[in-house]
Amino acid sequence: VTVTALPAGKVYGAADPVLTAIVTGMVNSESSNLIHYSVGREAGEAVGVYKVLPTGDLLQGNYTVTYVKADFTITRAEGLTLKADDYEGTYDGKLHGKAATASVTDGTTIEYKVGAYGTWSSTVPQIKEVGSATVTARARNSNYKDPADVTYTLKVNPAPVTVTALPAGKVYGAADPV
Repeated sequence: VTVTALPAGKVYGAADPVLTAIVTGMVNSESSNLIHYSVGREAGEAVGVYKVLPTGDLLQGNYTVTYVKADFTITRAEGLTLKADDYEGTYDGKLHGKAATASVTDGTTIEYKVGAYGTWSSTVPQIKEVGSATVTARARNSNYKDPADVTYTLKVNPAPVTVTALPAGKVYGAADPV
C-alpha cells in the first residue's frame, strides 16, 4: 500500500493546519484503518516550501507500506506595520532622534532616509541644530508581502536667550564706559 501525504500550507505566522495523508492499494476493500501512520512536516517557519512527511512501519500485517511526501508551503503574510513618533524640542546642544518600531522584529530590517532625496541607511537620523527634518522609515521582512513605511518629523526650536543690560555710569564729561 501507499500512504501519500496531501499538500498543505499556511500564511506566515499562522498555526499549522492538520496534516493528512491517504492510503491506497488495500486488497479486497479492506479498511485503510489497518495501516497506522503519523503525518508531520519538516521544521521551519520562514516563507518557503517544506515537506509533509508521513511515517510509520514499513511492514504492517499483510502489507508493505510506501510513504510519499508532499509539499507544505508557507506564503508571505500581510500586515507588517511601522510606527514612529515626531520629535520636537528646544535647542540644548545635544543630538536627538527617534527610531521607528516595526510590528514584527524577527527578520525585519528598518532603513531611514532624510528628505526627499536622501539615501537609505540603517542609522537612526538625529538632529542637533535649530530646524526640522522629514524622515521616511521603511521596514522590510522576507516573510511579508509588502514593506511598511512611515514619515515623521524631527524639529529643534531655538532656545530662549535673554540679554540684560548692566547698570553703568560715568562722570560728566568722561567717555562712555565699555
